[in-house]
Amino acid sequence: TASGETGGALTAEPTLTSSCYLPTTPDNLPIMGVLPEECGGGAGCFIATGHGCWGILMGPGSGESMATLMATGESRYIDLKLYNPSRFKEMLI
Repeated sequence: TASGETGGALTAEPTLTSSCYLPTTPDNLPIMGVLPEECGGGAGCFIATGHGCWGILMGPGSGESMATLMATGESRYIDLKLYNPSRFKEMLI
């Protein structure tokens, strides 16, 4: 400070908090595709989530695949079988 004091905000320990939420799945793979009726979905209900920390990098490819799936009924570039939401049917409560 102008008076020559030391202290204040520059010597205090910082307060660290995180407001980041990274949606992940039990098997660490995204959930992408048509959400089955037994999972609360049905015809025309699509989901793309669970990308974790890779979401921002996988966004363009996921978006393209989902848009193609919604428009044509199939994904042209990514085989979505591995990411099928119904793989968690057994986990429903």
